[in-house]
Formats: sequence, C-alpha cells, structure tokens
Amino acid sequence: MTQAVHAVPHKVSQQQIVLIASADVALRGSLKFMLEAEGYCVETLTRINAVKQHPLLKRAGCLILHPADNFTLRSPEMETVMEDTQPKSALSPCVILIVDSLNEDTRKRTADVYHCRIVEMPLLDAQLIDAVRASFMRH
Repeated sequence: MTQAVHAVPHKVSQQQIVLIASADVALRGSLKFMLEAEGYCVETLTRINAVKQHPLLKRAGCLILHPADNFTLRSPEMETVMEDTQPKSALSPCVILIVDSLNEDTRKRTADVYHCRIVEMPLLDAQLIDAVRASFMRH
C-alpha cells in the first residue's frame, strides 16, 4: 500500500490548513471545493480516527469532523479523537463538528464537553465558512 504524499507548500501558514474527516465522499468533495475557493489548503480523510496520524494535524488551523450519525458523537473512537485534539495551546487546531440536527440541550452539552463549534446539517448560507473563519480568528 502506498502512502499519500501531502504536497502542502512550506509557505502555507497554520491558519490556512483545514483537515476534513468524513465518510461521506460527496460532502468531503464539496467542502474541499468551497474552502479551497476561499483560499484555504484542504486535506480530506475518509475516517475520523485517521486524524490522529495525519502528518498535517500539528500544522492545521481547523479540523472539520463529520461523524456518520449523532450516535457516533458518544463513541469511544470519537471521544479519543476529540480528546487528542483538545486545545492544548493557541496553536491547536479549532474543531468544528458537522452534525444532524440536535436539540438545544444536546448541542450545548456537546460543544461544552468537546470544546468545539457545532454546525448542523443541512449546511445553509455561509454558516460553515463563517465557523471556519471564526476558528482562525483565535490564531
């Protein structure tokens, strides 16, 4: 099995790198297209648990995770990834979860536990790009 080559220019700053992890190929492709059109360098992954080993994780400014369903939010795999990507410094990537609709209580609890931004499906207007931009503002 060959390993993918990550051709990210060295001049790309941390604030410009976005990692997207989703099993949904159409969503990954459309998010990659949208974010690249905004000037971000985007890498996509097919599995959320692949995030921890990705060579650009330490350079990424934003991590977008799309769990398969809302039950996955409480899975051991998701908890491990979220624990490993918790803000440890100002240079840690901001995490955005894309989820199916949640009730307000679950939404708040998830955001508080995982220290992340939540964007609900369907993705309307500029809500995701606004969340990405807001994530980079802390850098």
